[in-house]
Amino acid sequence: VTGVSYGTATITATVAGKSASTIVTVTPGIKNGIDVSRWQEEVDWCRVKKSGIDFAFLRISNHDLEDYTFETKYQNASSVGMPLGVYCYSRAVTVAEAEEEARKVLAILNGRHLDYPIAFDLEDDVHKSASMTKENLHNMIRAFKQVIEDAGYRFVLYSYLTFLNSNLDRTQLEGIDLWIARYRSLKLETGYIGTGNIKYWQYNSGQYSGTNSQVDGITNDAGELVSVDVNIEYE
Repeated sequence: VTGVSYGTATITATVAGKSASTIVTVTPGIKNGIDVSRWQEEVDWCRVKKSGIDFAFLRISNHDLEDYTFETKYQNASSVGMPLGVYCYSRAVTVAEAEEEARKVLAILNGRHLDYPIAFDLEDDVHKSASMTKENLHNMIRAFKQVIEDAGYRFVLYSYLTFLNSNLDRTQLEGIDLWIARYRSLKLETGYIGTGNIKYWQYNSGQYSGTNSQVDGITNDAGELVSVDVNIEYE
């Protein structure tokens, strides 16, 4: 099968009267990935990798609490050679709390190898409150980044487009790698025009019907495929 344009198609093959179908998505990135947390407990990493997924980000923590599914996901994904990154869902409201969140991530990792960065997930309601300033948010980003990079890991900032455009100063993200969430047609790209380096695009999580958000190997208790956050990596 050769992709000729971006989008999703169902491919059906019939041999000796028996048919099997699969969903194929062609993206503008060089690699396809997913991100998962405790909301996706049933993950068959062997099937996920065989489906064409090249990398995965695992939620490692929610503020100062470890995601209780992280350890199992890390071990099982690593066992099939899945390249991994992790993300911290932040609820920090001060520089000190952002630094503590970063140190919590490092404590959980305990020196373990990552092929992909550690993401600072900045999107919670506390970051959009009237008392939260852009200056404070940028200081928290720099603080988390510093702790992570001092430990030898790579850093990426995750948020959705509106937050980047409205809650942050998009002219002040020079030199920062970005992972942007915006759910829309792959043909349209992210639409972000600020500073920073777009490394990843989360283009669907099941909320947009124009692209497929199901990945073989991620199911509910009944074994049915369920939506998951799908991403692409740029060069």
